[in-house]
Amino acid sequence: MTGKMYFGNEGGNGVTSYNSNTDDLVILNHNDVGITIGAPEGKIGSITFCDQNKADRNQIRAYSTVRDSRNVGMHMFANQADTEVPSLSVCDQLVGINNAQPTYSLDVVGTIKSSIKVTTPLIESSSNLELKATGSNAVKFYTDGSERCKVTSAGNLLFSTGLGLNLSKPVQSAIEWTGHQQLIEVTINTVRSGSIPIYSSFDMSGLQRFFLEVTSDQVAGGSLIVVHTYSPNGYTDWLPEMKNLRSMYVSGSAGKFRITGVVAGTHSMNGNSTTNLYVNYMIM
Repeated sequence: MTGKMYFGNEGGNGVTSYNSNTDDLVILNHNDVGITIGAPEGKIGSITFCDQNKADRNQIRAYSTVRDSRNVGMHMFANQADTEVPSLSVCDQLVGINNAQPTYSLDVVGTIKSSIKVTTPLIESSSNLELKATGSNAVKFYTDGSERCKVTSAGNLLFSTGLGLNLSKPVQSAIEWTGHQQLIEVTINTVRSGSIPIYSSFDMSGLQRFFLEVTSDQVAGGSLIVVHTYSPNGYTDWLPEMKNLRSMYVSGSAGKFRITGVVAGTHSMNGNSTTNLYVNYMIM
C-alpha cells in the first residue's frame, strides 16, 4: 500500500502522476480528463477542506438552484460557516466578493485596496461618491498624463500653472444700444455664466450710459454675482466701465441683476451693427 489511489493507467499515456503535494488521488487519461460531482436539483455539490480542528474549514460549493437567497453559482467559503455569505461567488459571469448575489461583473461589499493602477472609463455611484486622501496628501486630477488640478488637505482647489476656471457661456444674439441711458433687458435661464454682446448704433460723445438688466432663474437671495466688461479688437480705446451692480428678487423661480455701463469719448457709431463691447458675468 502506497497511500495513493490511481484511476487509469500511468504508463504509456504521456503524463506522470508524480507530485509530492497532491498525488494521493491520481486520475490519468491520454485525452481530456475531469471529475464530476452530481446531485439532484436543489441540492449542493461541495469540495471540502478540513484539518484536525474543523471538518469543513474551507469549502467550494455549487448550488444548482437559489438556496438561502444566494444566486446559482460557485461559492467559496474561507474558514466560514456554510450559513455565512461566501467570501467569493461566481454567478453567471458575475463575480461577488462578500456578495453572494452579484449584479455587476465585479460586485464588492467592503473596501478595495489596490497598490496598482486601476484603468476604467467611468466611476459611477448610486449614492455619495467619496474620494479620500489620508493625512496631508492631496486629491489630484490628471488628464493626458499631466496634473491639471488638486484639492489640498487644507481644502483649497489649486490649478496647475496657466490653468483655471473656464466656464462655458452660451452664445447670445447681439443687442443694439440705440441711445444714452437706454434700458436693455434680457432673460438668460439655466446657465450660471454668460457673455452678452452689445453694439452701439448712435454717435457718442462724452459719457454715454446704458442700463443692462438680466433676468435669470439662477439668481437667488444668496447669490454672488461677478460682472465685467470687455471691448474687442478695434474698440480697445473704449475702456467701458461697469458701475452700480444690483440684484433683486423677482419670484420664486427667478431673480435679476442690473448694471450701469459707461463709455467715454467721442465715437461715430451711427448705423453701426458690429459688436463693440461685451458684458460677461458669473453667478455663484
